[in-house]
Amino acid sequence: MTRALATGPAQAFSFGGAIWGGGITLGLLALLVAAWLAFATTSRGFAVAVVVRPEVPVFVLRAPAPGRIAEVSVRNGARVAKGDRLLRLDDRLIASEIARKEIELADVLARQRLFQVDLEGGDAAALPVAVSLTPRGGGGAGDAQRLEDMIENRRARARIERLDGLRDAQDVRLKTDALRRNEAALRRQQDLLAANLKDQETLHQRGLGRSQLLLAARIELEKTRERLALVRLSRARLHQETRLRKSQLAQGLMAKWDAAHVGLLDAATAEASLRVELRTLRLRRDRLTVAAPFDGVVQGLAATTGAHVTPGGPPLLSLRPAQGALRLHFLLQPDEVHKVAMDQRVSITLPTGPGRAADAIGPPAAGADVVEARIAAITPRRIGSQGRQEDVFTVELALPDALLPELVRADVIRDGQQLEGIVHEPG
Repeated sequence: MTRALATGPAQAFSFGGAIWGGGITLGLLALLVAAWLAFATTSRGFAVAVVVRPEVPVFVLRAPAPGRIAEVSVRNGARVAKGDRLLRLDDRLIASEIARKEIELADVLARQRLFQVDLEGGDAAALPVAVSLTPRGGGGAGDAQRLEDMIENRRARARIERLDGLRDAQDVRLKTDALRRNEAALRRQQDLLAANLKDQETLHQRGLGRSQLLLAARIELEKTRERLALVRLSRARLHQETRLRKSQLAQGLMAKWDAAHVGLLDAATAEASLRVELRTLRLRRDRLTVAAPFDGVVQGLAATTGAHVTPGGPPLLSLRPAQGALRLHFLLQPDEVHKVAMDQRVSITLPTGPGRAADAIGPPAAGADVVEARIAAITPRRIGSQGRQEDVFTVELALPDALLPELVRADVIRDGQQLEGIVHEPG
């Protein structure tokens, strides 16, 4: 009985302590799980190296053609706008070649005008009015005046030829009219002499006429007939000569027109060829002047005035985009690309130091040195040299609104910086 009383309370006390100890243990475990979950929730994600790079690749200038540098228009660190001249190679040889080709073109155009004068028979109204024959950049007034004199001489010669032709035609008409009148007079005289001869023959048959008168009438009639035959022969000869002269004139005119046509076609072909050569030379000349392809800053200037350069040689200068045209990105291996998605949140730690002007932009996010970005693009890319290349993914980041230009203007981030970033898992 005493043992039972002694052992009963002891067993009850041991059972209650066990319950109390178990509750404490469960509470501690719950706290540990909650703390672990909170820690896991706040530490989800992985770190990346965010790189600041220009949107436009750096422009590296090499010699566009062999030659000598005539002028360097910029210096290291100079800001240039798109289209500003960077440097110029010596273009005197090409300029002289262009001038020579322009003189040849002016000569070809002059020959075209002369052939047109021949083709139109010296008619000034048929010629084109606006044809420039003065070489560019030269004082070609004397050559142009000589050409106009030649054209005027050809017009005058054509007018003289036309006048000669008109005069010859008038002479032929006068001769023809004279021969017609002479032939008509001889025909009338022949008719009179024939009637007189008939009367003499009638009188002679009746025995009233004289033989001498009859013979004289016959002789006179034969002479008139001979003269009439000569006149008719002269008319036929004149008509034949006129036709032959017209044929010769037509053949000469056709030959002249044919020569003018051929010359005009040859001149047009030469003009087209010269214009192509001039266009090529001007393009080569324009290539000798190098302009900035975009707004940027000159760096690595190695070009000096008077230096001889060749294509494929060392760089003469490089042009990086102006601060403000920057982008943020980081690289991922192919086996890590599954960790990111579009519009995923990325925290970027901003640099601190003398260049940091925190009051210029205000607090960008929860902290003064951290900004929140979003993944804007995921692009596959191949990096490395030709001998050893590697496939990676470029992840582009976008900051809210106009925050990136503000950070650039405040000199918080610069081209070439590497920032720390944390890619948060979607939650």
